[in-house]
Amino acid sequence: MRHAAWITGCVVVLGVVMPARVHAQGSTESYVMACERGLGESLVNGNTEPIYRCLADDFSGIAPDGKAYDRRAALAAVTRVPREYSAVHLDWIQVRVFGDAAVAQGITSWTRRTGAPQRGRWIWTDTWLRRGERWELVAAEDVQAPPAP
Repeated sequence: MRHAAWITGCVVVLGVVMPARVHAQGSTESYVMACERGLGESLVNGNTEPIYRCLADDFSGIAPDGKAYDRRAALAAVTRVPREYSAVHLDWIQVRVFGDAAVAQGITSWTRRTGAPQRGRWIWTDTWLRRGERWELVAAEDVQAPPAP
């Protein structure tokens, strides 16, 4: 399932689970980056925790093939066996915070276990909202990018 691209937008493993409650802008950026990395890596390791922790219940995304997907489809992509991806790497990320909203943009490279193309990149934009004291990923758009130069 190629709807896993949403996770590419979601790719930042710091090796620690950051708390869902954040207040300072720097903490918000770190939390969003950690969620993004964890979401991307979940395509490889099957860990559903980043989806439950980071994606809003009403999450909505657009995959590189133009199809819409939701949180349930994201979970299905991560738990599918055999896993489609052998590697997902966050190449670049920028997080900008605007009050109770944040925008994360990034580039993620990936390698498939089988199928074509074997390697590729996604360019993505994710929209985050602070709801109460919790930051949640509410929308994602993922685009298939040309190969890296």
